[in-house]
Amino acid sequence: MGFFSSAERIFKYPVTFPPRLSSNDVNAKMHAPEQSRKNKDYTMFGRPLVAQLIGLISSPAWAAPAGKLVGWGWNNNGQATPPAGTNFVASSAGWRHSLALKSDGSLVGWGWNYADDQTTFYGQAIPPAGTNFVAISAGSEYSLAIQVVIERPGLNIARVGTNVVLSWSTGDSGYTLEAKTDLSSSLNWSNVLGTPTIVGNLHTVTNSVTNGNQFYRLKK
Repeated sequence: MGFFSSAERIFKYPVTFPPRLSSNDVNAKMHAPEQSRKNKDYTMFGRPLVAQLIGLISSPAWAAPAGKLVGWGWNNNGQATPPAGTNFVASSAGWRHSLALKSDGSLVGWGWNYADDQTTFYGQAIPPAGTNFVAISAGSEYSLAIQVVIERPGLNIARVGTNVVLSWSTGDSGYTLEAKTDLSSSLNWSNVLGTPTIVGNLHTVTNSVTNGNQFYRLKK
């Protein structure tokens, strides 16, 4: 058990495994002078270990090529019978349930959902909805996952004469500026007319205030 993620979080492709070390090679490496070991950069499979750790932290779980799941062994609750498909990038096996991470960042689970008493419902094989998960772990009667928190961009508003100037960072791409005249309902938002212009590092939209109150938001 423990957190499982895709191979891409550890290795960059293509992966070349070194030849198996002989006992003499192992002894030579383990008994090398201490100073020479300190002066040598530690590597794994020919790549600096620090670089691999950076990749482990920065690479999304769904960046690796996807594949199908294969299960075997004890299967009283179907935990070794994974779902069909070829869009899986990671899996985790618990006691009587299993989890998998899909290439779109969503989760799927199957198997046992109860406690040892067979009546108390825990739902450990029923993962939450969402598409921004990056790692999973199936325990005995519980499950864990890491979900990326997506920060929403800030929207700046300033009045200039009879206009209002709205802006947000150019680092936040793919957002549409929407507006409505009241907040009585979450519906009826409409796109603000006009194409944002880039001023410095900001997307900028200028809108008239002569039509009364307006509420604005960024939608992706």
